Amino acid sequence: SKLPPKPKPGGARGGKPNAGYGKMSGEAPNVYWRAVTMQELRDHPLFDALPPTEEVPVREVGDVMRLRQDSWQWRALHQGRLTTSNLASVCGVYEPASAKALGVPKSLAGHGRALRAWQHLSVPEPHDYQTLLAGAPVGA
Repeated sequence: SKLPPKPKPGGARGGKPNAGYGKMSGEAPNVYWRAVTMQELRDHPLFDALPPTEEVPVREVGDVMRLRQDSWQWRALHQGRLTTSNLASVCGVYEPASAKALGVPKSLAGHGRALRAWQHLSVPEPHDYQTLLAGAPVGA
């Protein structure tokens, strides 16, 4: 099937430009417009979804790679650990001088990211892995 032609800035009749063409409306963009939900993604035939966390038997360390990121087990395993999600902050990439030299967008620059990474790393790792294996939240 052939796609319809892109509308011309001059309007369908070639007169005045369309008032709304190429403009945003509203006070803020809707970042969820046309966003695919995790359930829609999991339902897609070409997406290899992880099984529900309740169905993942965690018997050894290799089994944890099948835990979904939205599970308490995944969060417990990452608690107090240096991971790729906070590595750049720990290395100072977002500090103002470094961010400027590296061309990091101003919206990402600042000392707050380093502080949040420090807070994340300051939380002690869970040592009660039997609780993790049993399927109850750590500390519950």
